Amino acid sequence: MHLGVTKEFCEANRICTNYGKQLNQHSYLIGKHFVEIINFTQNQSFWTKINQINLLDIKNSNFTEKIYWLDEMNKHYDHEKLESDLQSYLMKGIITFNGKYIAYYNATDRMLQTTSLHHNNLLDIICEIECNKNNTSTINQTKKIDQNYENFIKYKRYHKCSYRNNTDLLSPNQYFDGCNSQSFVNNKFLCAYSCTKDEYCPRFYFNNSTNHCILTHYTASPIPYSYKEENGEWECYSVVDNEE
Repeated sequence: MHLGVTKEFCEANRICTNYGKQLNQHSYLIGKHFVEIINFTQNQSFWTKINQINLLDIKNSNFTEKIYWLDEMNKHYDHEKLESDLQSYLMKGIITFNGKYIAYYNATDRMLQTTSLHHNNLLDIICEIECNKNNTSTINQTKKIDQNYENFIKYKRYHKCSYRNNTDLLSPNQYFDGCNSQSFVNNKFLCAYSCTKDEYCPRFYFNNSTNHCILTHYTASPIPYSYKEENGEWECYSVVDNEE
């Protein structure tokens, strides 16, 4: 499904997810199935969901010489031809990044290439619908629940992220910030409630000192780089789907 053009990765995801919500289905920016639609895109360059934004998960993985990517379902995906300097960061502690950790299809070169959250030119937005009745039923259930957030969050479970300190949770620079929203809430349960209301929120962060709540959207991204000086300890929780 073609839904317009944008220069922004986050906006491309938002347009796809909003389209799915209108249909009461889950809709994602096209991922590893991009090869199936190339012949129908009329030489158009387009965004994909394939990315390396989930830095914390990658840090905790048992990688050797290969760094995986994430597909549209945030599952591990190998693509040997995609270039990234993430390997140098993890292995050697080099903190100079090219900022290109999101894949897009370049119609001119007829191959996947990497870009940052913001691309210089407009790229097409192509979405795919997940045809799963269980997902539809979950969306219907969560829409019916109101006011009592303690009951609401039972529809999703959370596990605490594995990390050593705040530094592990922080974005090393703005290129890893991903897509997120921020608010102030009274406690982490309300922060979890906010994440639960959004079917596309895979992780949230809560600062017990400042009551700052950060929701990640579409892919599990680090705490934005701009919060590196914020005082207090952050807690990190990732969503575990009920069917797992």
